Amino acid sequence: MRRAIIFLIFVISSMQIVFANGSAGSNAMYETRFIIDMPNAGMLPKEAYNVNLRAYHSGGLSAEFLASPFENFIIGISYSGNNIIGQGDPVAQGIPGLDLRYRIFDERLTIPAFVIGVRSQGAGGWIESEERFATLSPGAFIAVSKNFKWFLGEIALHGGINYSFEAIPEDRLPNLYGGFEFTVGPFASIVTEVNLNIDDENTNIMKEKGILNAGARFSITDNITIDLLFKDILKHQKGTDTPRRSINFEIISYF
Repeated sequence: MRRAIIFLIFVISSMQIVFANGSAGSNAMYETRFIIDMPNAGMLPKEAYNVNLRAYHSGGLSAEFLASPFENFIIGISYSGNNIIGQGDPVAQGIPGLDLRYRIFDERLTIPAFVIGVRSQGAGGWIESEERFATLSPGAFIAVSKNFKWFLGEIALHGGINYSFEAIPEDRLPNLYGGFEFTVGPFASIVTEVNLNIDDENTNIMKEKGILNAGARFSITDNITIDLLFKDILKHQKGTDTPRRSINFEIISYF
């Protein structure tokens, strides 16, 4: 698997010499909408849509469609299932996930972009016995993002507070998350995310609180970006002996 990832990175890097940019690198045409699992304050352009396809551990696949019919507004729907690839009976999540976002403030020189929203899609696969995702869905959230110049291009800082409706009512608490992404040349970015999981009291799933994710984004064409992700690097989720590898394909186009 490691050799396959290295080879894929080499192929992607070679392709970038020819193709234009998507949402990674200093020449990015589009803003990102997620740090990794958690939402940031990025937006799609008006009348654009975004398709995300993610392959994750246990043969899992997720698909998401986001659209921006109005300025600074996103609406989306998503669905996922385990064992879609490989062995075992497929296990699909219950109700499709919903994503609604509105950006109240655009980024200015002295203030970050500011988004409020609701997202019911979690990450890490659906756990049927617990009727929840391995990583709780954000629920209601407020996200902020601010970009800065640095010697290799740009660095973006992201942060947010969320209140998931997925936890049982007596365990529900506000949660904090944050992360950053920095460009490495015109076509690639490195991204890191910390989800404190303050609201996750389920000891059947979590050994310790906090999930650290990291990865690399590569722009392939002017509307396609690939993420190579390493999830739960600190191995705080039960059943995690090594970081969980995931690949995300993003396609952006216009109606």
